[in-house]
Amino acid sequence: MLKEGHEGAINFIEFDELNKLYVSVGYDSKILVHRCSDGNMVRELKNNFNGKEISCIEMSVYHNLLVIGSNSSSSVYLWNY
Repeated sequence: MLKEGHEGAINFIEFDELNKLYVSVGYDSKILVHRCSDGNMVRELKNNFNGKEISCIEMSVYHNLLVIGSNSSSSVYLWNY
């Protein structure tokens, strides 16, 4: 359950079973990392893609990396979470 976070629709959620986290991305250009156990946010990355929506996300749990893309900006970014 998201206790805090997005302003608007969520486009994608990815689960990290190894670290017991989930990451959500949405139209508000935010990347939010939450703990599965209590739903509390542990990290927020704001203003990605110059405010354009984030369309997709892929996760590497063994390296704590996120690959994030936006159709609106035609960009792909790599984040360490």
